Amino acid sequence: MYSEKDWLPCHFLEELETFTSEEIKKYHFFSGHLGINWYDKLPNPPHTFTWLRQPLAREISQYYYIKNTIDFLLSLSHSPLKADYLNAVHHLSMSELYKSSAYLGFYDNLQVRFLAGIFPQKQQEPIYCDDNILNIAKENLLNLFFWGICELMEDSVALFNYSLGIPPRPLNRSLNKREKANIDYKPSEEECNIIQKCQSL
Repeated sequence: MYSEKDWLPCHFLEELETFTSEEIKKYHFFSGHLGINWYDKLPNPPHTFTWLRQPLAREISQYYYIKNTIDFLLSLSHSPLKADYLNAVHHLSMSELYKSSAYLGFYDNLQVRFLAGIFPQKQQEPIYCDDNILNIAKENLLNLFFWGICELMEDSVALFNYSLGIPPRPLNRSLNKREKANIDYKPSEEECNIIQKCQSL
């Protein structure tokens, strides 16, 4: 059996970069928003599984998460570009944000960017997603051990268990539930159209 100390104690790329390859080798498990390129630090390719979200739902969730935690987020150390993005989310409406230079070329199509090995916090100038970047992301996704869809959680977990030979079991839907602070997560039709346009390739 493995214990909590067998997990790599970081969840973000910025934290990961403080670890050497030798330190990383000591751990058996990892989780977080680390992206594909960190595999270069590993002695062997890991067995990786990930969960993707419907792009519109993910954008709305991230927007309100930043809005609700902006004081904490701004207290952390960020690159100038990341700080500009957080500041834009803090002060702009959805419609304004998804048309802004702080977002376009950096944080649009974020799931595609991470799967393709592109990290906004590392960019010095805009990188606009195209078919080539999308194809790299698809190839990397298909090379993962498993990937599921958050909006299809029950089916995804059942398929994950099947792929590992784990007997079927009820899904605990109470895990990872948190208070949404009475936020209205239903953007207007105009905002939905703007977000969807930003995610189109």
